[in-house]
Amino acid sequence: MTTQSPLETVINARHSVRKYDGQTKIEPEEMNQMLQTAFLAPTALNQQPIRALVITDAQLREQVMCSHWEYQSIDHI
Repeated sequence: MTTQSPLETVINARHSVRKYDGQTKIEPEEMNQMLQTAFLAPTALNQQPIRALVITDAQLREQVMCSHWEYQSIDHI
């Protein structure tokens, strides 16, 4: 029998989240553990194309989000 960490228990019981709390702070150590666990997920043909970009600066995060939505609204022909 294996013992799971609390984080692994949460990840294994995952569900879809539609609304996020932007005020929640995640410690760097916890973020690293979450990313390492996520990177263990199987990928097609074991290509492992997954990448993560963690933006901790609120202003930069807002700029990235705005840029993304502006790009999404452009009519791509």
